[in-house]
Amino acid sequence: MRGVSLCQATPGVEFHNLQEFEEFLRTDWANCPDSVITIQRMVAESDMAAVLATCEATQAGPFVPYPATGKKFCVDFAGIFRIANDKIAEIWVTWDNLAALTQLGHFPPDG
Repeated sequence: MRGVSLCQATPGVEFHNLQEFEEFLRTDWANCPDSVITIQRMVAESDMAAVLATCEATQAGPFVPYPATGKKFCVDFAGIFRIANDKIAEIWVTWDNLAALTQLGHFPPDG
């Protein structure tokens, strides 16, 4: 897996190998253990696949720098995957981080 940057919603979050990506997912799932991903649409052509999905979860752990709230959120996200040698070689993902932060009470910021 080549270096991958998720999206503008998470600046600085990058993966350079499969192990880094797996660690990110483990932390993400630990902070939202009841996550449910629902795929709305999926298409594939040549060596690329794209997905439009919804994530519903409860923030049980911190989203640095935001502390856990115990509140539920629901956001849409989209991802594009490049496949090489029957494996995911690159990933691009984007989601509405502002919607999630608003639903969790982190936005607008205090003050």
